[in-house]
Amino acid sequence: MRIRRFLIPVGVGLFFLASALVALNLTSAQPGTDGPVIVTSHPAANLQLTVTLNHGRLILGRALTVQVELTNTGTEPVTLQPDGVCTTPLRLELHDASGRIVWSQPVPMIACPQQQPPAYRKLALLNPGETRPAATCFELAGTPDQCVVLDLPSASYWVAGTYYGFTLPQAAFRIAR
Repeated sequence: MRIRRFLIPVGVGLFFLASALVALNLTSAQPGTDGPVIVTSHPAANLQLTVTLNHGRLILGRALTVQVELTNTGTEPVTLQPDGVCTTPLRLELHDASGRIVWSQPVPMIACPQQQPPAYRKLALLNPGETRPAATCFELAGTPDQCVVLDLPSASYWVAGTYYGFTLPQAAFRIAR
């Protein structure tokens, strides 16, 4: 009987540990594999920010697609940073294993006024249950696709950046030449 009293709490503890691992997205593929890499964060109350890589390994002839989704999981609308003529909501950068930025999304080469007229600012409102997606892709050699061509050595990297001002959870991938 004494063992039985011990096994029930251990079983419940294992169940909660497994649930926590699933919540941390440890079920997605690891960097360097062909399965998708999915990381999620909650940058603010009622918001979920998800970064999905279509696979964890960038190789010649196959693009790496970065899909970003911001979802309102609450019951009230959420106001996001307004878009402007000179800003884009998704700003990506790539980090190497030491945390150094090895690629950053270029800033558009246009002159932007310090104070934009109200007509140029679009209020971004995210309603309950609504998702705002954005995507970009990377490749190792130029093809007819509209992907960013990377000239980085074989190694592990992390996709980072911001979306509507919220910090993206870092998604790891590997370049294999």
